[in-house]
Amino acid sequence: MSNSTIYETLRTKLNTLAGKPSIAMENEDFTPTPGTIYLRENFLPASTVPVGLSELSSKDYRGIYQITVCGEAGYGTYNLRTWAEEILELFAVGKLDDDIYIESGSIAPIMIVDGWCFLPVSINYRAVYGNV
Repeated sequence: MSNSTIYETLRTKLNTLAGKPSIAMENEDFTPTPGTIYLRENFLPASTVPVGLSELSSKDYRGIYQITVCGEAGYGTYNLRTWAEEILELFAVGKLDDDIYIESGSIAPIMIVDGWCFLPVSINYRAVYGNV
């Protein structure tokens, strides 16, 4: 298990979202199309800590997978909120795969910057891996 593996699992899950808008993936070129909604992802791992005191202890990986729903300002927020709720439903609390669990999800307040409206959705994950 590694943060890279966790990220790829979460990213793969996001790509299963039915009818999804375009996704601006981390560190990949992306130019938003005016008048359309898009998603922007960010992987925010926290410190990985051992579960016990031994060098053989399991490791506890935690963090946030943030998907921001983006659209032009001035067009209302209904469609942005609808996509945010779809994302929360996709990443429902519980087991995502054999090692990764979704602990919670939340929608933050809307931010408007430079003519764009941003609605962040935070998915809190946890993965314990090793000699459990």
